[in-house]
Amino acid sequence: MSLAEQDTKSYSETVSFSSKVFPIGGLVTALSTLALCIVTNRWNQRDNGGMYWPYISDLAREPPESSLFAFGMTLTSVLLTVMPSIPHLTVPRLTIG
Repeated sequence: MSLAEQDTKSYSETVSFSSKVFPIGGLVTALSTLALCIVTNRWNQRDNGGMYWPYISDLAREPPESSLFAFGMTLTSVLLTVMPSIPHLTVPRLTIG
């Protein structure tokens, strides 16, 4: 098949990613976010109601933990919901001629 014949055919190209990466990335991001917020909470000696380990809801109570928590959980939600749809996108190729 010549180059001229290849250019006149119309077909789609699919963007392919491994779907396994995104759930694993979401899990790692969520656990890293929680660990970082707990370390920051303990480092700043926040009041946890007499408990050593804070509740998850208390991690997002005061800055800077609230900012870290919001950013990390937003990134986790993007990885778990939006990113798996990328392999299903197709890019049509233009027909020349």
